[in-house]
Amino acid sequence: MADINLKTDGTITGTVLTVDGKEVTKDENIVDIFLHACAPYKSQYSDTPYKGNVTVSYTAVDSEGKMSKHEFGTCDGEYTGGVGPQMKEEDSVVRYIGSPVDKVLSELVDKITTHCSEKKIACPSKETLYTRSLVSLTDKAIDLGLTIEG
Repeated sequence: MADINLKTDGTITGTVLTVDGKEVTKDENIVDIFLHACAPYKSQYSDTPYKGNVTVSYTAVDSEGKMSKHEFGTCDGEYTGGVGPQMKEEDSVVRYIGSPVDKVLSELVDKITTHCSEKKIACPSKETLYTRSLVSLTDKAIDLGLTIEG
């Protein structure tokens, strides 16, 4: 992994990008700098958590107008969002890697997925269920014959 140092005042001209001790923004005509950082997460397709990763890339334009892209680090471009493993619980919100979720909705999703797993019933992934409304999840639970409190 490259040694990357990025300092900025919020403007292109006031941004300094240093890669392995070389000040890139001083030596090249930089038109964009992109930073992507991703916390570890668990995919809907596997129980194995993905490691966190960071990518820094920049685009330079030479004196003839030719653009070149330079990238450092690693980036899993297939991950586009969703809810990962539960991290902690606070009042009425359960925090997951990726997003905070209402506690009632979270408990209902767990109830549905546990029931489907035990009964060997096909069921959408937790990530997919989290995108549904509480009313929709309640209907799903009732269709599965689950008792809903409240």
